[in-house]
Amino acid sequence: MSFFVFRMGVSSYEAEVLDKLYKEEIGEKEVALPRKRKRKGGPNPLSCKKKKTTATPQPKQSETDKKKRPRKRKKIAKHIKEMLLESRAQDNAPNTDKQT
Repeated sequence: MSFFVFRMGVSSYEAEVLDKLYKEEIGEKEVALPRKRKRKGGPNPLSCKKKKTTATPQPKQSETDKKKRPRKRKKIAKHIKEMLLESRAQDNAPNTDKQT
């Protein structure tokens, strides 16, 4: 039977007619899907430790295959360079002041 029979106390024939009219006007009753149950949440992913990744062994490059880094040179004033060159020249000159 239908909703109307219990509510209004109508006869079975009237209930069938009312059901037919109801379906024509409103349409079939939509069956409500059951709600999903809310489950317990897991740990906070931001506070969990990350898994260590194993590095894949790569073949070692030989010394000649490596790119050389550009060498940074310090800027030295001209008068300092001249003093250094003079001092090197004096150090490398043969010593003639030997005493016997």
